Amino acid sequence: MTAIASTIYRWSAGQVEALEAPLRIRSCVLDAGPAEPSAVDLIDNALAAVAQIAPWVTAFFTPRLYQLAPSGITAEAPCEPGSESLWGISWASQNTVVVSYYAENTIMGTTHHEIFHALEPQLPSAVRDRVRGAVGAARCYRGAYADAPIERAARLFEHFAEYLDEGGTILWPAPLDPARSVHEALYWIYRGDFARWRADQAAARAAEAAKRARRARRWAALRQLIGA
Repeated sequence: MTAIASTIYRWSAGQVEALEAPLRIRSCVLDAGPAEPSAVDLIDNALAAVAQIAPWVTAFFTPRLYQLAPSGITAEAPCEPGSESLWGISWASQNTVVVSYYAENTIMGTTHHEIFHALEPQLPSAVRDRVRGAVGAARCYRGAYADAPIERAARLFEHFAEYLDEGGTILWPAPLDPARSVHEALYWIYRGDFARWRADQAAARAAEAAKRARRARRWAALRQLIGA
């Protein structure tokens, strides 16, 4: 039995905030609508997935998701069983994803799918090439949009994550090398290794910038002393 839900959950910087619908984000309207109680219960799982896989992403979970038509009139993208509508959307350049929690059988898959879209451009090139190479030779025959490599890669991660969530296991030689096989690449992302690698890279860049700033200050002080 569904009930009308009007709460939008926003994850950002490790904090969860409850917002009231409607909310406009770029070309989308996040609105109230019917949602299965069991789907609402899964929001904690979806938030945990974001925290593990891409904690820097801002994620919105909304009961209903609409997209504005070019005319400015709202064109509904209803999240209804069996439809090919907009279950989620991502803007990788802004590290933002939106997921509808209308139905329990879509929330986790859509979360993993949109997270992958958001993080794929930031993957090390060897890892991104490994994933894209795996889907490059595949033909899904779903149409031009769904058959595009970017969509097949996101679906590959979505289904891989579902397999692991259901208790599936995969064996490979240790240590894990995300550039060696597509399974290792996907698992490296899924278990949060990429998120940690990204944080380490950011910390290293910050440390190097601080080092350069200290060096510049010392040279400035020395030049001032010599000039004096």
